[in-house]
Amino acid sequence: MPAPHASRPVRLAGAVALAFSLLLGGCGAHRLSQAQDAFSKGAELENRAAALSADSIAAYGSPFGYYRQADSILRRDTDERKDDLQQDGLLGTAYALHALTLWRMADLSTLDPAEPGSTDGTDAGDRLFAEAMQKKLAAEALAGQLGPRDGFMLAILPKLRDHDKGMQVLAGNTAPGARRAHAFFKSAFEGVQAALDSGSLPANHGVLLYARMVQLQTLVAWTQAIGRALDDQQQRLRCRNAWIIPSLNRVLKDFGEDLKTRGIAEPGFISQRFRAMGLNMPAGGDPIPLYRTDSSAGPAACTALS
Repeated sequence: MPAPHASRPVRLAGAVALAFSLLLGGCGAHRLSQAQDAFSKGAELENRAAALSADSIAAYGSPFGYYRQADSILRRDTDERKDDLQQDGLLGTAYALHALTLWRMADLSTLDPAEPGSTDGTDAGDRLFAEAMQKKLAAEALAGQLGPRDGFMLAILPKLRDHDKGMQVLAGNTAPGARRAHAFFKSAFEGVQAALDSGSLPANHGVLLYARMVQLQTLVAWTQAIGRALDDQQQRLRCRNAWIIPSLNRVLKDFGEDLKTRGIAEPGFISQRFRAMGLNMPAGGDPIPLYRTDSSAGPAACTALS
């Protein structure tokens, strides 16, 4: 991500393409490969758009169009070719891809003027994500067709949406909105961590790296939320030490172990995320050093935020 915008939180698109390519690798039957291709193009454009200013709405229109294309293919094929997909053991994968497609559409719907709201008081994003959850349940009902990566991505899908919702309310740049964002980001981070702790992924699975990157993205936005929610500098520091630093240390420890096992040098992504949190990469002998914090710090130390 270019330096001029490194200090602002971004959508999860910056890490999203990795998991989706892993999720759908080798899926070529029944035009699912076409849906995957449209999805991948949308994710690639999102990655590029993440480097632009927050109000570059037009930059997100094209990704939304690719996701809409994937959505159209998947709707038609899971309806008209459902039996064929089931026979080939691909119906669960199709539902999983559809759930993830609808998630991205839900997030980007706030930036797409062509996506209408509904008449029942819900916005387009909520409506699209409600449908994504239906596809998630349909996929999970076919658990025998899902690999560990598919199941993991579906498990954390509601938490990815929490990150998105936090980003939306944080964009309002108000203290009450930032407090709501704090709750969303806390839920997102802890939910992904719980999924990681469940042991559903084999050691050294590629999606583990994706999950760590998601957590770092959430920590960037969470740091911003705490800063905007609290006027008092000492309260900000106490809450950062209570929530952000322990969480950051946990992610860095796990990330470092993953990278060391794979023989991978520290990627620039991590340094960029540090700068986005207003932190410098600390010097040290370990590939990914840890931050020190007051040993007494914990959630109870942050009285200004619950």
